[in-house]
This record gives sequence, structure tokens and C-alpha cells, in this order.
Amino acid sequence: MSGRRSRIRRFTAAALGGLIMVGLVLGAGTVPAAADGGNGKLLLVLDSSGSMKEKAGDGKTKIEAARAALNRVVDALPSEAQVGMRVYGATVFDRKDEGACEDTQLVVPIGTGNQAKLKAQIAKYKPYGETPIAYSLEQAAKDVGTEGQRTILLVSDGEETCVPDPCPIAEKIAAAGIDLKIDVVGLRVSGKAEKQLRCIADKGNGDYYDADDTEDLERSLSRLTSRAFRPFALSGTPVTGAAEPGEAAELGAGSWLDTLPGEAEAVKYYRLRRSQPGSTFWVGTSLLTQEFTAQLALKLVLPDDLDRTCGYAYPSVVGAQLSRRLLTGMLSSHSDAKLCNDATELLLQVGFTDFSENIAKERYQLRVDEEPPLSSATGLPDTADDPTWKSMAPTKAKPVESGTSFADAPTITAGTYQIDVMPGEIQTFKVSAGWGQRIQVLTQVGKLAKADQWVAAGVRGYGVDLLSPYGGSAGATFAKGGPSAQSSVSVDGNEVGTTTKEIRWANRDGSGDDDHSTARAGDYYVTVRLDRNKADEPAFGLPMTLTVAVLGEAQPAPPYVDAGTPPSTPSSSAPATTPPPSSSASTDPTDPESPQGSPGAGDPPRDDAAGDQPQAGLIAVLIGAAVLLVGGGTGLLVWLRRRP
Repeated sequence: MSGRRSRIRRFTAAALGGLIMVGLVLGAGTVPAAADGGNGKLLLVLDSSGSMKEKAGDGKTKIEAARAALNRVVDALPSEAQVGMRVYGATVFDRKDEGACEDTQLVVPIGTGNQAKLKAQIAKYKPYGETPIAYSLEQAAKDVGTEGQRTILLVSDGEETCVPDPCPIAEKIAAAGIDLKIDVVGLRVSGKAEKQLRCIADKGNGDYYDADDTEDLERSLSRLTSRAFRPFALSGTPVTGAAEPGEAAELGAGSWLDTLPGEAEAVKYYRLRRSQPGSTFWVGTSLLTQEFTAQLALKLVLPDDLDRTCGYAYPSVVGAQLSRRLLTGMLSSHSDAKLCNDATELLLQVGFTDFSENIAKERYQLRVDEEPPLSSATGLPDTADDPTWKSMAPTKAKPVESGTSFADAPTITAGTYQIDVMPGEIQTFKVSAGWGQRIQVLTQVGKLAKADQWVAAGVRGYGVDLLSPYGGSAGATFAKGGPSAQSSVSVDGNEVGTTTKEIRWANRDGSGDDDHSTARAGDYYVTVRLDRNKADEPAFGLPMTLTVAVLGEAQPAPPYVDAGTPPSTPSSSAPATTPPPSSSASTDPTDPESPQGSPGAGDPPRDDAAGDQPQAGLIAVLIGAAVLLVGGGTGLLVWLRRRP
């Protein structure tokens, strides 16, 4: 083992242990139990082809490295984990022999409490035949079934030997199942084999990790298995948007899933029908992609006048370098146009811009909510001013299990938390804030030990961002004072931070995204991200602290028509109905037990754009281009384009 890897090992031992044990054992609060109907299924698909007898980077054969790593991972699995194992290339020696391209067996059916069976099969696992990856994935898709969260974890040391390209099969499998993904670990691969395995992970909505030896393989498997039992970012009821406005599917409040059109500038139509005159629609959208430049195009139009725009947005990417990224955004129907406000129906158009062709036919999520009109706007505060950063004094850090998406983001209150962030990862947390309050967050990296200073070599970006209940970029653009929202990891330690404007109803009339995104009280989202410096970089956990404060006293809700209380923000299923309390909340970031005084909002939201601001799309494109030209590979969450 190299000295560098020894340092990685020492640097991340605690983080990996936490990922396995916390993610699998203590995650019961956010992860349905195995008995709850098929959630959290994991199927290991292992390469038993003849090339596995070749040497790995540590002198062991690849098969020996795989056995050792798999045994350790299985030892860490709790008894309630639903796991199974399939192998391929184990029984037919040569491609010319009958059955070589269908040589795959489910050696351990998916079930709980089967660690002994898994280890027994791992011991039998020997290099022998061909590499029928595509056929094995097809059979694996049948193994995991059609319901609940399902992960296929492929471990391979080579390319497909039976069909020209297994990527279309991976894409077909992922497209056919909600909450299904294919993760891949390539064991000492390069060239065409590596490109093919990366493609399988990409088309399968999964992650790819490169492993050189036993230690790399164990680390990658540990991380991927721990993530296999946690919710995904995208969820909802399947729906099919129409190519023609007259055939638009009607969307009510809730969460919906569809696929993008097959070509740029094409759109899908959905019908939004008002239940109250003058109500406001809020629409959030989400998509997982590898593409930095990907951008969606959302627009609200009148059914009888498609040229009349009642709101638009260009959701863009947030995420760490060299990883799958979250494309997220939102828009609202709030407008000064009487025709838009009086219309009983609006049509939602969803498409993608002409420089985003690689996301054609990708699956995306829509979240829809309808906000009642005000009974009176008299006495409501004006649009909030730019905030001034308030000094934050971190307290004793508490451990917290981060979320991997908006759906499983844990709710945290004021205080300081210890987190470990891996390269390419986006960690999510939920913070509630009421009317008249604002959120402020600070992320700090401590001074690196001498042996670990290689982590800061070159430029390794990291950052913290705030997103609104509907996914808008909620960090104040022109906050006064305070640290930047992104930086590069320093050997001497440094910090990043951001804050929202004060949450006010009138912010929706402001000119910036940070105004529109702070126009509703509810659950806001903190994301912390860390760059990979190269695609095949080994996984490691960088310790950080996250300090959160909710500043200001919660104010009474605006006077809405009917009940006089605000509706919910969107959730991953049905909207909540809890109004924000008007009790005071702590202004002291050093008090981890302070109440937040805010409503229980929904789960998966994203990015914002101006409802009737004609300059918003142009600004998004210009700023996105500036990030590409100036930011290189380190960028940040910048309004409608976010990604270091």
C-alpha cells in the first residue's frame, strides 16, 4: 500500500465507519424498514470472468481483492438490510461455448439476514468465463423487482464481450423503474473498458468509482452500499406531458415524474387549473445529470395565447466537480399581468435549451403547489433589504447524518454539526424558517495535518448553498460582510458561508432570484459540496463543521383568503398544511436547542427564476457563461447555474 493511500486510510477511517454504520444502522428514522414493502434493495452483480485472475494494484489477484473487500462490506451490513448477489461468467468457459452470453446466476436471492449465505458464495467466487454484462443487468433488473428503492451494484474488471454496447440496456433499465439506479465499480480498468463502465453508471442514474486494489475497492463498495439504503432525489406519480397544448395532462398539487422531450426546443405541456381566483402556482423541477452546462426551460403561458408568458425560469446545475449533479429550479405564476392572474387555467411548458442536448429523454421531477391569494396586502413589510452578516461563534459540534437528496435531508436546528464530505458529494440538510426570519450558515474546514495536506494540492473547491422551499437560489447576492459561499480547501483551514434575505411575502416583487426565493416561509435547504480533483480519485471524507442560525423573530403569517393561514410548501408526496407559528425563534447561533418558529414544509424542492421578469433568462445565460470562462472547474452555486 502506498504512503499516499495510507494517509487516505487514516484520514477517512472514521468517516467510512460512520457511512456504513450510521447510514445503514442508525438511518431508521429516514429509511423504511426492510419489511415495509421492498424499500432499500441492493443486488451485488459480480464479474467472475477469466480476467479476474489478473493482478490488482496491491499484488493480489483481482478476485482475491474482490473477495476481501466484499467480505468486509458484508460484515458491516445490518441483519435487516435487503441484499442479494448475482455473478456472471462463472460456469461457461469460452464465448464459443453454448450459453456463454447468458452465463449469469442469482446465487443469493435478495433477502434479509443472509450474510452467511453471501459470504459462502463470495468464497466460491472464481475467475472463469466471459463478460455478459448487458444480459446480467437485464436479469438483475428482474431480481430487484418493480417497487421501492432498488440499487444494482456492478463490480467489473473489463468490458462487455457479448454485445457491442451495454449502455442502452442500462438506460432502458433505469428509465423503466422509479427509484432504480445502477452503480458501478471498475476494478483496475482503463481505455474502452473504463469508458463503457462509466457509461453504464451514467445511463443507469448511478455513480462510478475506479478501484486499483483491495483498499480502493472496499472503500468504494462501502460508500455505495451505504447509499443504497437511502432515498433518492426524484420521486412522485408518473405522468406524461403532451406535445400539443390541447392535450396537456392536468397536474394538481403534489409531486410528479416524467421524461424530457427527445430534442432541444421541444416542450411538454401540463395544465394547471386554479381552485381559487388569483391564486399563485409554484412549480419546482429536479433532474440528475453529469452535464455541467445542462439547463431546463420552464414557462407558464395562457391556454388561448401561447405567446403570453405568465412566468418563466431556466433551472441549472448545482453540484461538485466530476460527479453526478443536481439540476434544480422553480418558477411561480406571480405576475403584474391581469390576464395571467385572472386566468382560470395556465399551461406549463417544460423543455431544455439548445446547449443541453445530452439530457434529452432524461427523467425529471415536478413539484406543484397552489398558494391562495391574500385577503389584503395592507401593512405587509416591503421587499427585504440586503442582509448584513452576523458573526457566528461555532459551539461544540454534534454528529449528524446528512441527506443525499431533498427527500431525505434531516431537519437541523440552530447549532454546530460535525460532518464528513466526500469528493463529488452534495450533502443536504433542512432548516425551517418563518416569516420575518432569515437563515445563516457557516461551513469550516480545520487545519490539515501535515500527512493530509495533499488534500489541498491544486485547487479543490468546496462550498455551501441555501435553497428555498421550492428550490430557488436563496443565498443573498449582495449580503454585506461575511465569507464567500465557495472557496478552495486550504492547508491552514478556512470557511465558507451564506445567508438569505429576511423572508417576506413582498419579496416576490423584488428584482433578484434571492428575493423570489425568500417569498415563502417553510423548509429551506442547506447543501454542502466538495470537488473531485480527478475522475478516478479514491474516496475520502473531509471533516467539516456546519454552523446554522435562524435570525430574527417569527412574524404572523400574511392574511390569506379563507383560513387566513398560509398553505404548505411542496412535499415529495402530498402538500402539508401546517401554518408557521408566530412564536419567537432564537437569534443566537450558539444555542443548538433554540426553537426555529417555522412551518413543517415539504421535502424535495429546487431553484427559482423571475415570474414576469424579462431579463431573468438572459442574466442566467450570461452569468452561466461567465462561470464557464472564469470559474474553470471550480465554480459555485450561482443563481441559475450552480456547480464548482
